[in-house]
Formats: sequence, C-alpha cells, structure tokens
Amino acid sequence: MFNLESAYLDVAAIEEGRWLPLGADFPGVEIYARGLSSAPAKALSMKLKREAPKKDRILGGQLTEEAEERIRKTVISERCVTDWRGLASGGVPLEFSKAALMSILDEPRARKIAVAIIGAIIDLEQTTEKAEAEVAGNSPAS
Repeated sequence: MFNLESAYLDVAAIEEGRWLPLGADFPGVEIYARGLSSAPAKALSMKLKREAPKKDRILGGQLTEEAEERIRKTVISERCVTDWRGLASGGVPLEFSKAALMSILDEPRARKIAVAIIGAIIDLEQTTEKAEAEVAGNSPAS
C-alpha cells in the first residue's frame, strides 16, 4: 500500500528557499533559491504575464515562446534565486546580484550553467519532505 505522506512536497523549501547544488559539472557551486511555484514567484509571473504588451502575444492572447522565456528568466532572477556561492569569473569570486544572474541567464555561451540553475529549481519543486529529511540526516552538522 502506498503511504500518501511519503509524496508530500517540502513546501517550506519551495516557499522559503534552500541551498541547492548545481551538480557534478559545477563542483562547489550552490544557489540559494525558492521554487517557481512559491507565492512571490507566482505573483510576479502573473503580473508580468498580465502586463505583457500586445506585441508579445499571438492569436488568442497567448504569450509568444520568447515572452514566456523572458518572463521565466525575470522571475528566476527577481524572486527565485537570492544568493550563490562558489562561483567565480576570471578566477575572482563573483558576488551575487540580480543583474549578474540575469546576464548568466541571457548569455547564450552560459546556457549550460543557466540550465543547471533552472534544473536545480525544478528539482526543488519535486523534493519531498521525506527526501529532505534523509539529506539533512546525512549532512554534517554546521
């Protein structure tokens, strides 16, 4: 029999944020992020979609793919990611800023790290309370 509670999401992590590793391709790099379904992210997304100009719309009022992507990047940089650590540029530690994050998300050559950032946020959206407790139990005390 399947225990329903084992599939409960870690809503606190989605709403408040957690440090998230970017994966094996980016050793030591972490972002502090909340989910795209968090209240602040959803509110900004809805606002930007509602206020999108007519030129960003196709038949039926739907947003173009480009407009949707631009809004998603804005939401990630303005509401989801609030810090990072372990990231450098030219060997110099790169201080977090929304502008620096947006430049990474917009730079075609940085697509690999942009995908890792988005992937970490999507993974957060799917983290269950049980998985989060198991990770916390295996982590060294800080």
